[in-house]
Amino acid sequence: MAKYLGIPIALARGTSSSATPQVFNLIETSGAAFDGIKVGDIVVNTEVNPMLQATVTSLEFVSSGRLVISDNIFKSSSEDYAIFSPNDDTRGNVLMSIEGYIVARDIVGLLSVDFTQGGTANQQLFTPIGTPVTDSFLTKLYLRWLERLLVTNATSNRLDIPLNEFFNNSSNVPYYIKSINLQ
Repeated sequence: MAKYLGIPIALARGTSSSATPQVFNLIETSGAAFDGIKVGDIVVNTEVNPMLQATVTSLEFVSSGRLVISDNIFKSSSEDYAIFSPNDDTRGNVLMSIEGYIVARDIVGLLSVDFTQGGTANQQLFTPIGTPVTDSFLTKLYLRWLERLLVTNATSNRLDIPLNEFFNNSSNVPYYIKSINLQ
């Protein structure tokens, strides 16, 4: 039976067109698609360091391109954001088969996971939001969850990594995954 790790990636990404803390805590965009976004989803301002985050509190204005959030995390217009599902929700998770797994290793700014399928080799590159320090955080995270998956009950073939696992306490920085590419 194949086994899969669920890796959370952004449900939506974009750039805010204005910051309006005097009225509401809003993400305002022109032409943004907030399809599938729910109350409780995590919104991360990826422009600032350290990244600021809030939760979606209302979908009342979503049809007019506005998303109400819990805190004012945007200090000016045109700041980039990403929206993730919370820890207990697997919407947006990409399932990665661990079949043929060889090694996980850090490449500057990326996590590289190598696989083999017969005579060929594939590489998955996990690109984080922000620039990781070179402490092998993403590799250690991946290996820790891979080990958990391998020791779970034989009937369990999927294990999803919660979003909060991507927060590196030693450097106080989140490394949320922006994209996963197969090389």
